[in-house]
Amino acid sequence: MQTKMIDDSVSLNPSCCTSAFLSTALSIFFINYCEQSPLLVFIVSSIELHTSSSRRTHNTMTSNPPVTRGTINLTNSTIQLPTKPTSHLSYTFSPGTPTTKTLVVFLNGLILPKSSWQPSIIATQIKCLDNNIPQPHLLSYDRYGQGDSDTHPDDTHDIVSVVNDLHTLLTTFCEQKLQTAMSEMKMVLVANSIGCAIARLYCASHPSTNISGLILLDSIMAHVNLVSLWPDVDAPGFDKSSLPEGTTIEEIESVRQQYKQRFHVSAPNPENLDRSNLAQLLPHAGSPTLQGNPFLTIVGHDAETFAEENEVSIFVFRYKKAV
Repeated sequence: MQTKMIDDSVSLNPSCCTSAFLSTALSIFFINYCEQSPLLVFIVSSIELHTSSSRRTHNTMTSNPPVTRGTINLTNSTIQLPTKPTSHLSYTFSPGTPTTKTLVVFLNGLILPKSSWQPSIIATQIKCLDNNIPQPHLLSYDRYGQGDSDTHPDDTHDIVSVVNDLHTLLTTFCEQKLQTAMSEMKMVLVANSIGCAIARLYCASHPSTNISGLILLDSIMAHVNLVSLWPDVDAPGFDKSSLPEGTTIEEIESVRQQYKQRFHVSAPNPENLDRSNLAQLLPHAGSPTLQGNPFLTIVGHDAETFAEENEVSIFVFRYKKAV
């Protein structure tokens, strides 16, 4: 495995646009690695909040008129999977250079929908145009129960179901939209939060898929109970003096409660995604190993910016619960 460390001096800061940074990472990837070997990239960053405006229709493959910004082309549409013909998945697609055989697929986290990827998709297109780089196909989608997609036919679904749906989506999309077999395409998975766990499981359960690389943003620690990361002030033997200076017991209790409400596997979420088996599916942080010769890049993130944008995410989560 090739490993490349990027110093904190290039980490994101309040004046650095996440979408522009991600588009640069993708562009470097296309130039240097996409045709040569798999790439594993951890980018610790955050995603801008945007409002999805795609409309839902009810044909097997339906499309809204493309959204064109100069040479930027985005199409909002829906697709029905043959395994779930009564429900529709909403997606946004940007066609790449006609000769490209690379499909970049954006995988959502638990809260933000596919529209949160739009700034990065547009920035990637612009970066490719400005640098005369062949653009890959760019695809984002809402899982069942997310954003503009229909609910899952069984209401509740788990990570295994999501991974299987992803494989069916890619197979169907390549055949219907790209008019080529998925086996002929190189895949790049760009994921956020729990989407990173989905990407890792997809690589493990579908090793024959030609995954050229992964870019993982704020990856969830699938094997860890996130609530336990914070001290339990009610635990026997808890020592108040062990807290950092200026930190109160009330603050720790509040954070633990927020983490329990948002991140515990039993916490409800808008898409009714059952995460109870996640730790069993991914018990180790360093596996599964990518096939071939993966290239690993680790990128830092500005802590203050992350904290500020996390506050926005918390607000969105609370709003969705309220409505």
